[in-house]
Amino acid sequence: MKINNGYIICRGNLIACIYMDKNFIKYIKQNPIEYSCGKYKIRRYAWLFEKIEPIPPTSAKGKLNIWNFNEKYKLIEKSIDNLKTN
Repeated sequence: MKINNGYIICRGNLIACIYMDKNFIKYIKQNPIEYSCGKYKIRRYAWLFEKIEPIPPTSAKGKLNIWNFNEKYKLIEKSIDNLKTN
């Protein structure tokens, strides 16, 4: 599966950070789509989100860890443009 990097494509609420162990990885492997979209290894962390909603793709330079996207006007502007075309 090809993944295009460098874009924000959704937003949501981070509700948990789970330390991965062999039992967690075994559980995730039961969902092949979820497993194929991540790097599931012992001693890494999985972030659990809720209220995820797609947004118009917006280019952004990623960073390690959690970071704030300070160019909110881009998201608002793209959302307005998207509403006008629908």
